[in-house]
Order: sequence, then structure tokens, then C-alpha cells
Amino acid sequence: MTTMNPTRVQPSRTLRPRISITDIVATYGMHAIETRIAVLRASGQHHAATVIERELRQTRRDRTEQSEGHTQ
Repeated sequence: MTTMNPTRVQPSRTLRPRISITDIVATYGMHAIETRIAVLRASGQHHAATVIERELRQTRRDRTEQSEGHTQ
């Protein structure tokens, strides 16, 4: 006779608000972000570096649209 493992219930986690790339740039500066991207690439973490770069581009695009009065 085999016994089945009971279903494991994960403890509930409190979700923290997401920190934006704008907050990170304001706190650490753009040079720190560029350095981090370079370190990620040098260590083979190209996808992580690309995600940060994509978020920076999107943030710039959003700010440009806001300053020009465009909405989506």
C-alpha cells in the first residue's frame, strides 16, 4: 500500500509594490545601471541585461509621449 503525499499549501506572501526603473535610476544614477548591464553581459546573463535595456527604452518612450501630449 502506498501513501500519497498531502497537498502542500504555500504560505501566503505579501506582495511588495514593484520598483520602477525610474526609481532605481533616481536612487543609484544612470552610470550604476549601465555598469550593472555590463556586468550582467560579462557574466553571461544576456537576457537579464536585455530586459533592463528594454525597460529603459520603454520608460524613455513613455516620457517622450507624455511630454508631447500623446496617449495610447
